[in-house]
Amino acid sequence: MTALTTAEAGISEEVLSGWRSEYGHKVEEGFETILVDKLGVESLDEEPDQERANAMAAKGQIAVMRASAKEDFEEGIDFKFFNPLTSRMVPVDI
Repeated sequence: MTALTTAEAGISEEVLSGWRSEYGHKVEEGFETILVDKLGVESLDEEPDQERANAMAAKGQIAVMRASAKEDFEEGIDFKFFNPLTSRMVPVDI
């Protein structure tokens, strides 16, 4: 649905924005569930310290962490993935 068709349908931008927010978070939760439960990616609560990052990199382990609400709002980041090739967290927007 484009902005023109939503306006023609009488759907305000406020309502559309609310739908994006509500369903966007549901999609993110579903994506994380698939990564963790189906693909076995480790879920992190915080970024790993250097010692843990080195251990994860040595095992070639990929991990995922949800971005904070502030990062999501200000930077458009939904997740951070641990890249075992660089031992760093990579911001991702889906």
